[in-house]
Amino acid sequence: MSKNHLQIPNTEVCLNLVISIAVLVLILFVTLKSLIVIQRGGQGKNGSTIANTSVVSPGMPMGFLLFTACTLYLHSPSSLFVNHPCLFVLTFGMSACKITINLVVAHVSKSPMPLVDTALLSPFLLLMNLYFRSVLDDFYLMLAALVFGTFDLIYSSTSTCIQVCDHMKINCFTITGRQAPE
Repeated sequence: MSKNHLQIPNTEVCLNLVISIAVLVLILFVTLKSLIVIQRGGQGKNGSTIANTSVVSPGMPMGFLLFTACTLYLHSPSSLFVNHPCLFVLTFGMSACKITINLVVAHVSKSPMPLVDTALLSPFLLLMNLYFRSVLDDFYLMLAALVFGTFDLIYSSTSTCIQVCDHMKINCFTITGRQAPE
């Protein structure tokens, strides 16, 4: 055993091995628990969720986003992920952030989550550019996707916040108070 690895006292077992096995067991446990929930279905009618959607439906937009990111990572002619990793992660992070916010809002309001959203437009355009053999330069298209995704996230978050504030009759984004109804 090398001196760089910590060992459990009085044994030949490496501490890294124990931690790795514990992590793998926990991952297996969580995965099995999630599969049982998916198999049973939700609390709504016919095994759907309370919002009357499929238990798996929130995974569709995020799955498409991950599929697009992996496809661009593997097949980009200009090695976009290798040459511009921050741009790549920020672009897909903005889309994932908006999808996650939609998921939380749908869960809290017990309403269905839309399967198609403007957050998926940027990854779709990047995928189509890859499919049609890079009609546009990958870097500039990814930069445009980042700008669009950022403004889309800001617009969506602001409008959601304003809707919640209007519903609860509270102030947000304003300094002056509202007039009390007479």
